[in-house]
Formats: sequence, C-alpha cells, structure tokens
Amino acid sequence: MLVNQETHATLQRFSKQLLSAQNNQQVFLALHHCLNPLPFKIEFGVMQRQKDQSQYHFLYGQPDLQQNSWFDFSLFSSNLELNSLVFLADMENPRVCVYRFPFMNNEFFFIFVFHECSSELPNYLLALLELATLALQNLHTNFLMQRQNDSLHLLVQMNELTGLLPLRQAMEEAVVNFGKLLGDARIGIMLFDESTSELVLQKPAFGHWEESLINMYRIPLNRGGNAVQVFLTGEATLTNNVYTEDNYLIEYVKLFGHDVAIMTVPLAVRNRRIGVIHVGKSTGTFSGDDLQYFSQLSKHLGVIIEGALKMDNKLLQQFKRQDVESFICNRLIQDILKGNLEDEHYWFEYGHLLRLPVERPFNTISLTFYTSNLLPITLTKYEKIIYQTIRNYFPICGILNNEDKVYLIMTYQESINFRKMLVSLIESFETTLTNLLKTKVKGAAGIGSVAKTLKDISLSHKRANVVLKYARFSPNHISVYHETAAWSMLAEVAINQPDIAKQFVATHLKEVHQLKPELQETLECYLLNERRMKKTAEVLFIHPNTLKFRIEKIESELEIDLEDFEQRLNLIASFRLEKLLQSV
Repeated sequence: MLVNQETHATLQRFSKQLLSAQNNQQVFLALHHCLNPLPFKIEFGVMQRQKDQSQYHFLYGQPDLQQNSWFDFSLFSSNLELNSLVFLADMENPRVCVYRFPFMNNEFFFIFVFHECSSELPNYLLALLELATLALQNLHTNFLMQRQNDSLHLLVQMNELTGLLPLRQAMEEAVVNFGKLLGDARIGIMLFDESTSELVLQKPAFGHWEESLINMYRIPLNRGGNAVQVFLTGEATLTNNVYTEDNYLIEYVKLFGHDVAIMTVPLAVRNRRIGVIHVGKSTGTFSGDDLQYFSQLSKHLGVIIEGALKMDNKLLQQFKRQDVESFICNRLIQDILKGNLEDEHYWFEYGHLLRLPVERPFNTISLTFYTSNLLPITLTKYEKIIYQTIRNYFPICGILNNEDKVYLIMTYQESINFRKMLVSLIESFETTLTNLLKTKVKGAAGIGSVAKTLKDISLSHKRANVVLKYARFSPNHISVYHETAAWSMLAEVAINQPDIAKQFVATHLKEVHQLKPELQETLECYLLNERRMKKTAEVLFIHPNTLKFRIEKIESELEIDLEDFEQRLNLIASFRLEKLLQSV
C-alpha cells in the first residue's frame, strides 16, 4: 500500500483533477487513475440503476468487469448498505467490494475487484469515493443550473413567437431547439385528431422529414400502448430499455431507428390535453430529473403549439389557396418538361398569376449541389429556402424541386448581367447549404438550348441536364449547351444515334472500366483538365504526388501513352458520350 505521504499527494492531485472535470466520465477516469500507483492490480467499474427499477446500466468499465466469469448483476442489490464500502461475502477470490451511492433518482454502484488487499486499502478507497461523489453532486448542480438558464433563454425566444408561427414552423422550432436541451435526444410530437380519435405524429419528428414515414405513425386510442396511456392519464413515463417493456408498440419505435431510452410526457393547455411528446435516444439513459425537467417544458410548449393552431385557423384559407397554386404550378412545369402540351393554353392565360414566364423565347436551367466528396445533396427538405432564394434573383420563372436537382424555366436572357445573377444565386445556395449541413457545399448549373416555343422546352431541358454533368469543370461551374462546341455534336449523337454512341464507348472504355473506381475517376478528371497536375489534384482533393502515382499506374495497366493525342481524344470523347448517354 502507498505510504501516507504518497497517499496524501495522490488525493491532492485527485482533488485538482476533479475541479477541472466537465462530466461524470472524467470523474470516473480520474478515480481509476488513482488506483494505478497501487502495488497490485484493481479492476474498477461504475453501474447505474434507477430507483424502483431492476435495470442496470454500465457507466464506466463494462468490458473489464463483465468479461469475468463471476460477474452477475444479482450481486449488486438494494440491500447493500448506503455510502459504505461493502465486501461481498460470497466473493473470496477475487475480492469484490461495492460502494452504493444514492444520487437523485438513481443509484450508483462503484465496484472494485482485486486479488490482493491491505488493511489501508478500504480507507484509501473511501477517501477517493468521498471526493468523487462530492464532485458528481457539484457537476449535477452546475448542470441543472446551466440547463435551467438555457431553457429560460429558449422559452423567452419561443414565447415571443407565440401566435406568430404556423403549426409546422412551430413544430420545427420546438423539435430542434427543445432537443438541444437534452443533448443528443430526438423529439417527436403527437397531437390528438378528434375527427379520427388518433394520436398523429407531426412533421418533423425524431430527426426525420419524410412525410410518407411520419404519416405511418398514427395510433388510434383503442389501440392502446404507452402514448395512448400517457395521453389518457396525463402521467409521464420513462424507460431506459423500451424492448423490455410490454406497454410500448415496438413496430412504431422501429420506424425511426433504434431508440432504447424513451420519455413520454403529456402535452396540455390549461388542463386540456392535446397530445404527447416523445423524447428518445439510442445510447445512454434518462433520469428522473430529465423526466421532471421535460414535463415542465411541455407546459410551455403546449401554449406555443396552441398559438400556432390558432394561427393556422386564421390563415387556413390563405394556405389552401397557396397549396392549390403550388400544385397547379408544379403540374404545369412537370408536363412542359416532359413535352406534354395539353395545358399550354393555361400556361399563357394564367401563367402571370403564378409567376411563370409567358414571354418567348424560353430557356431552361438545371441546378445541383454536392459535398466535397461529390455526393449530391437531397434538396426536398430545403424547398422553402430554395423557392425564396430563387425568387429573389429571378422573380418570374418556373421552379421545380426534384430530389437532388432544381429545374428552372424562364424567358431567355442573353445579357452578361443574367450570368452574374446566376453565379450569385449559386454562391448564395452554397453559403446557405454549407451553414445548414456543416460541410463544404458546391453548386453547378447547366443551361439548355434556347426554346422558341413551349414545345421546345422539353429538348432544352434534356440538354441542360446533359451539360450539367460536366458543369463543375466549367468556369463558375456553369455550362451552357450552345457554347460547348464538340459537346453539342456529341450530345446530338447520344440523343439521335444512341447505338453508335454506345458502341464507341464500349470500344474505348472496356479496359478502363476494369480499373479501380478511383483510377477511372482520376483518368477522366486528368484528361478533362488538360493534364494539368495541380488543377486535377485540387478537383480530386488529393496530393499532386498521389496523382502522379495514379497516372503512372493507369498507363501501366492500360498499356497506353497519355502523351498520344489520338488516344487522349478517343478517351475524352468516350467519357463524355458515356455521361451524355446516362442523362438522355
């Protein structure tokens, strides 16, 4: 055992470490480090159990302890004396001692396992535990104070918006902001639909926006289950392992991932229940403090949602008109892009009311946005931002949001100012999406051929998608069909003589397709950038030396010489034709 002087020094260091601890894990880690100087090995772990529940959860040291054959949860019962170091009577080798510490609505079990022991060891462990538990209590107090301050700040912000936000926007604000107060928890709000006697999940929910998925989460009151029970009784529930509970409808839980810990609290306004709130997370646990805290927040949230419902009733007719206009506009644009002219007269007669272009000639633009690893971004969830931003630059145009692309139809403009506005639009989107996604986003645009009539818009749209494939290699990431010269010729072959184009591609890219994907991408990018090493490396996000190695490997495996102009020309044409065939 450590001599008294060493023990005193260790406790002093431990006290200083605890002062800088930011969370429980850092306290447990510091305690574990204090066991290392001992002349014999001690295994250490911490378990947590909620009062009145049989479920245990490891907070620290699980791999070391549970791998032992002697380990059994039944050894750690509520019969153990509180705040005392108890040696388990049935454990002689190894020796196991447990410190049971009541903490709010939980109990912590500090477990020490060793094969050797000294008379001074229990007192040393008790001194460490006294400091550690005090630090845990201080951390918890500071955490509650900070969370209270955060929630007050948020409630002030949300209350200022009461009655000013429609329901969907109020839901979005509540789900995002209230979820932050509980760390990595995900929130879903269910409102009671009196017309169907169902609890209906609202959008967004549990980090998801897909309406088809959210619409599946409708629970009739006669179905029963946890949500119905909370709604009917007004009593909140908490579980840290939903899969061991009989009262949860697991098929609904699995719709949104694998949340294990779930709190459900009633949502009420002036003692009238209007729904429930689910809070879930896949790792970690909730405490009784969390349940009490969120139950208080739900009272404020109920007031906010009631204000949003009133707002919706006031604007119901306006929203219906906007929905109808949006539906008509989207249908018209979809039909025109497909070449369906059945409602051509409607376009010219009512287009100005829908802010569609009615002056000939027309032009089409295809926009796309992607991350640094060239993955396209799904844009449907940002529909409102997209429409508002585009209208700021081009007030009169047809807009269609189609998964990872946005299609525009507008009156043809040849001015330089139009190009500048399009560049500014792309840059605006790049900034907005980068901030939203917390990752670098780049955009590109393909401009189709001039369409003299509505009938020509379909072909212009196809050509815009064709040149969009290579827009990221063009100046300002904008590619214009009529400016692409050889591109236009290749595009015409791909559109009008696809069999010849496919044969040409197969002849020149058969062996290329046997290369690894990264080498195929490198070869194509290298050729399109006219063999400029620095530019190619920047586009591929790799080091120039890596690029040089790849080029040498490509030439070796394909047995070609990229100094040969004819070979380069055939490869470039084949790569371009392949992309064109995919987009036709």
